[in-house]
Amino acid sequence: MLDDTVTSPFGGNLVETLPLTGSRVAVAGLFKTRCGLQRGARLMLADILRRGISAVAIDLSVPLHCAIDDPGQTLPTLADVELAEVTDVIVHLNPPLFAAAAVFLKERINLQARIIGYWAWELQVVSDAWRDCARLCSEIWVPSPFVAQTLLAGLPDFHGDIHVVPHQVDLDPMPCFDREQRRCIRENRGIAPSDFVCGVSFAFGSNYARKNPVAAIDAFMRAFAPDEAGVRLMIRCHDIRNNENLYEHLVSYAAADRRIEILDPSGRIWPIPRFYGALDAFISLHRSEGYGLQIAEAAQAGVSALATAWGLAPDILARPETIPIGYRIVRVLDPQGFYSQFPGARWAEPDTDEAASWLRLLRDRHVPWC
Repeated sequence: MLDDTVTSPFGGNLVETLPLTGSRVAVAGLFKTRCGLQRGARLMLADILRRGISAVAIDLSVPLHCAIDDPGQTLPTLADVELAEVTDVIVHLNPPLFAAAAVFLKERINLQARIIGYWAWELQVVSDAWRDCARLCSEIWVPSPFVAQTLLAGLPDFHGDIHVVPHQVDLDPMPCFDREQRRCIRENRGIAPSDFVCGVSFAFGSNYARKNPVAAIDAFMRAFAPDEAGVRLMIRCHDIRNNENLYEHLVSYAAADRRIEILDPSGRIWPIPRFYGALDAFISLHRSEGYGLQIAEAAQAGVSALATAWGLAPDILARPETIPIGYRIVRVLDPQGFYSQFPGARWAEPDTDEAASWLRLLRDRHVPWC
């Protein structure tokens, strides 16, 4: 089971496998909340079921009072879970929310069940809350070596294994539309077949400074002269509730260029597969990612994906559509205060000039979708 164990420079074990020994597994996560954690939990459940292991999903959106914006599939009731006698519970939540989830679950599941934290983290430091939550875990799983090395360094007293378990994004891939389908998608949005279309997609709740959509705007405006026609940048965002000031900042930042469109999040949501289907280039000039699911999805959809190279998962970098962008390391500055418990933390500042050069090159290679 653990034959892929390798030695970490920080000590301890780093295991690249799916280390399940039990016969009945529960995947607990925000199944009713639209976010990357939801997608990760769904992929984990699909992977376990694909391997022929009995598994159930436990929604944590309701008990943890998270936004309910994607009811999705029918999930088991608490009574079902209590009778399930699960052997392993994989919890797709980062600290400190993980602690509340663990308390909720331990009151309802087999006391002998292993609690496994599936943690995706974007900084190279952790706080005391992470160390406290680690004590609740039998094991910790992470989506990339970047996260594993951070936890190995930051949790020296954790005695369990840390396992690299990448998101199995190819189990439920984004559709890769053919030329006619792309033309129709564009036509329905009023986009000419000859236009070169760049796209950004993010949620304010995932941290505005980290997702860094303004860097995509900078790169786009540096790539194309103000009078250059036939180029577009479309920014898909949601979760503006309680983030109105940040949304207004984004809108005002883009207002100088009429070729940039902020898709109205209060209107009809453009499904992400069709959004990718309209693009020629996806831009993720983030400052840090614990994995980068949307980058992988855009690549699956056959779209060139410009992505800040720092900390990217190897399986994303290996995709031929991924274009890594250079960066420099800077101190974290976060107006939303997500990272206030991590003084001195650093992340990447992407090279927007390099990104602009790539956008120009991709534009020159562009073949109209007609």
